[in-house]
Amino acid sequence: AYASATTAAQGPTLATTQLATPTGVSLAYGTVAGSIVVTYTGSSNAPGGQTYTAKLNGPEAPMKGDPGVTTVSVKTMGKNTLIETDKRDGKEISVFKLTVAADGKTAKAIAEDKLQNKTTDFDLVKQ
Repeated sequence: AYASATTAAQGPTLATTQLATPTGVSLAYGTVAGSIVVTYTGSSNAPGGQTYTAKLNGPEAPMKGDPGVTTVSVKTMGKNTLIETDKRDGKEISVFKLTVAADGKTAKAIAEDKLQNKTTDFDLVKQ
């Protein structure tokens, strides 16, 4: 499942999940000791992949593998939504919102590019 029941102290309970978009970009994520571990592959921004480990609702963490993003933070919103904020040298450059369906089989994503003033939304399917 992507995200399940929420507790006030812990936020969403996540399992390692592989997602794919029609463009071939894949997203894998899971939790380790209250932090979320995320890996993107297939992106033209970082063809070798990009990854980070960030404390949920915690401070910014370093992004690895993406020369355009230096730090990332992840907040929970409700029981099935994660909001990732990417920064470059302290300036917010993008926001990625992932909301998982109640059945855990699909998710809706919205990517907001602050530099180009562009928003893209897409659906993800559990693999």
